[in-house]
Amino acid sequence: ALVFESRSRRLPRIATADLVAPTLIVIALAPLYVVKVYDWPVQVGSDEISIMTAAERWAHRGTSDLFGLSDYLGHPALLFVAWGKLGELFGGIDLGTMRALHGAVSLLAVAASYFLFRQLMPRRWAVVAVLLLGLSHSLFMIGRLAMRETSALLVEVVALALLLRGLQHRAPFPTFLGGVVAGLGYYVYQPARSIIVASTPG
Repeated sequence: ALVFESRSRRLPRIATADLVAPTLIVIALAPLYVVKVYDWPVQVGSDEISIMTAAERWAHRGTSDLFGLSDYLGHPALLFVAWGKLGELFGGIDLGTMRALHGAVSLLAVAASYFLFRQLMPRRWAVVAVLLLGLSHSLFMIGRLAMRETSALLVEVVALALLLRGLQHRAPFPTFLGGVVAGLGYYVYQPARSIIVASTPG
């Protein structure tokens, strides 16, 4: 990382408006994701209970292999350990805490999406795109559950934003960071487990 940072040219500063815009959007959307987390949705999903139980169990395993497989459908253990530790840090692993945490991660994904979209379009259209994403019924409803699905979205968007910034400015450091975050996607997103190996003769 130090080598890549030393080889990177100075990048353009992020405009103040591009820091204010996602902040205001997250504040405006926060009620959709974190208000009345116990009551809405009313029905508690069986997956919520299973994931909370797995997170609590793996958070207390002192000798856990973070890069091994968990006993929950073969998912990597790292994500359950992380969610379990976060849950304990913010009040305990219960329905309200875990739903609120997942909602907060969803909001972070929305904010990160702004920095991705802003590199591809003018500011006003980036704001529109992020609002469409944040107001998406599927995102804010899954984001209110005590699960871990939107962690994949957050990692993916951050990786793409960093990779795009590095490639646009031919800067090795953000490109390297984007690769690191994309590598983390192996542990939060099932299809990232697939690796295609291409070889050429000779």
